Amino acid sequence: MKSIVCIVSVVLLCSLIYSIEIPFSQTSVKTDANLFENFIRLEPEDKIPETLKTKCWIWHDEDFLHVEFATEIDSTFRTGSYNPKDYGAEADFIRIQLITIPQAYYAYAYYAYPMGNLVDAIRGTDMSFDSQWNSSYTYTTSFTDSLWTGQINIPFKELRFKSQPPYNWKVIFTTNHFKTEELYTLPWCNIKDGKDYFLEAADITLTHKIKASRDWKIKPYYVKSYDLVSKTQTFDPEHIGLDFSFNPGTKTKIKATVNPDYSDIPPDDASNNYNDRYPTMYWESRYFFTEDIDAFGVDYGYFYTRNIVQPRFAFKFTGNNEGLNYGVLGAWDKKITEDGDVTNRDDYYQIVSLIPSTRKVKLVNILLSRMNKDYYNHVPIVSLKWEFLPKVNLHTTFMGSFKEQNNIFTKGMTNSVSIEANPGNWELEVGYNNKLKDFAVDMGQVYYENYDSEYLSFVSTYRSETKDAYIRSWSASAWGGTGQKSPEGISLWYIDNKKGIIHHNAEFESNNLGCWGSLELKSKQSLFGHVSLSKTEYDNEHYQQNSLMLTYSNDKWDKFGFNLRYGASNNLVYRLYDTYGMESAGGGFWISFTKTLTTSFSLNNYDYYYQGFYNVVHNQDTTDVYLDNNYNIITASLSYNMNIKMSWRNGLSYSTYRTPNMYPDLTFYSNFEYEFKPDWFLYLGYRTGQMQTEPSSGMLIYDNFYRYSASAYLKVSATI
Repeated sequence: MKSIVCIVSVVLLCSLIYSIEIPFSQTSVKTDANLFENFIRLEPEDKIPETLKTKCWIWHDEDFLHVEFATEIDSTFRTGSYNPKDYGAEADFIRIQLITIPQAYYAYAYYAYPMGNLVDAIRGTDMSFDSQWNSSYTYTTSFTDSLWTGQINIPFKELRFKSQPPYNWKVIFTTNHFKTEELYTLPWCNIKDGKDYFLEAADITLTHKIKASRDWKIKPYYVKSYDLVSKTQTFDPEHIGLDFSFNPGTKTKIKATVNPDYSDIPPDDASNNYNDRYPTMYWESRYFFTEDIDAFGVDYGYFYTRNIVQPRFAFKFTGNNEGLNYGVLGAWDKKITEDGDVTNRDDYYQIVSLIPSTRKVKLVNILLSRMNKDYYNHVPIVSLKWEFLPKVNLHTTFMGSFKEQNNIFTKGMTNSVSIEANPGNWELEVGYNNKLKDFAVDMGQVYYENYDSEYLSFVSTYRSETKDAYIRSWSASAWGGTGQKSPEGISLWYIDNKKGIIHHNAEFESNNLGCWGSLELKSKQSLFGHVSLSKTEYDNEHYQQNSLMLTYSNDKWDKFGFNLRYGASNNLVYRLYDTYGMESAGGGFWISFTKTLTTSFSLNNYDYYYQGFYNVVHNQDTTDVYLDNNYNIITASLSYNMNIKMSWRNGLSYSTYRTPNMYPDLTFYSNFEYEFKPDWFLYLGYRTGQMQTEPSSGMLIYDNFYRYSASAYLKVSATI
């Protein structure tokens, strides 16, 4: 009897699972057969049907997938403001996620905003959105007091899919009601389900063959710059470049760039990096490297593309299939000299990746390389992630390194293993890592000391469901770890046949413990708190550190939002070889004056409990050390976006940190961008850096500044 019941249940279930066949037409098709409606509330997570109804119809021709939408609106409808591409808006939106290779577990995402803002991205397996991916999708938008309508046009030539019909794809629709903080979806898909999120999407089938397209793109550019300090202008091959891309097949893409230019990239904001043990790592903003970089499965720290200062030539080949991702990236850097000294080598950087995966298993195979005539560093990586129980993963990684420089050869390795579990709203992880002292990753931004080391860690996080209450959601996390280092021996542990497991005496030990908590309140308010304790080693000594951070944010108003921050800590000051207390306080705000004009401002003050001058005696050496014990970091921006094709962005960074000979540093940039026809751009820009040589007198804080850099540029680029 039980068998009959099971068979009947399976038959009934299968009868409810079907794929909607998308009609082929050169004109709009709006019938019940291609209609998607009855959205369900995802945030809060109560599955209540949508009150303001949304309807979407899908059809296609040889070149585009078309989505026409109509959604009811009322007085809570938020139109937002104009912004450049991928900046989005604080507004209502409709999002289409298109999944063309379901077993690859990623989705193309396309947004429609009331003001026409363009935002596209790729949603990866970890559920994050990579907005650096760009497409040429378009859409129309119009609204009345009661209805918002539009049509989204998604070009097939930029997608990856199997070459022959029928095309069995999936789709997820999402509507966002900004003011009421509601998110509705169709069908019900929750990111907590992991990879199943992509499989739970609605099935659609395209039976008509899509026209093949190589999607050739050639984008030359020309830059004319003028140095306002030396009063000189130059013209040489470095001011001309070319980007090139095409699709050899429906699942592969090739990109290449000759002398890529980044003149329109804003400078990095001022940051509090005056007591960093290692150089600060900045996020990559150069478009060639950011777009599709996740296709290689490389941790940002192990291949830090900003090590490539000024590439002469770079190329990238990526492809993916249902169970296989692969890619190759190569870049030749430029040799840069200053006063006869080499400040940047002309090294060659490379990534080669091959990543087969199934529903339960993902195997990452990567080779990282950095090479020159007299030098090389190769780092092979093998990583396995296996879901051996439902929502329980075993993750293990092996990394080796082979390096030769100045005729000295070294090799090293690091290994890690962890168990990751996601029962309900919990995220749990226990991990172990060990490393040999000669492990080297010169193409990355990971720093290792000359010690064998091992480290055991745990992380426990709980995220509540979102509710329609004053406290919409809350999250809390605790973590900890203990480690040890030794300059002697390959491993801190080994097995003796008679004595069993023996532990080497470690010279240094390190421990850390911390927790954080957050509250998401109604009306777009939030609270965040963070506490940590750590014991660290530096120059053969141990130091105890601790920190506290509190943040409050409020974005409840349409035109204005602000945040407040407070921090207190006991930090190791590396140049003084001792720990000192520090307090920090600050905040920021943003204002949207109109749909075209917005501004933001941020101020942070840092107050250290040490004196400004020390005579430091260390290892029998005496050094005079000057440190600023009270300084501010200020950043500000002003954007005037006439429409989605024309924008003027300005930014300012100001640091009051003082040294014996220099005082506050000020940088400013101004960029104008105009897309005068599709993918044809005109850029105008100005940037300057100024430094004080003497303290300001009285209230004249702008006294005694001198300009150490200033330049203006004109850039024209076109996509052919």
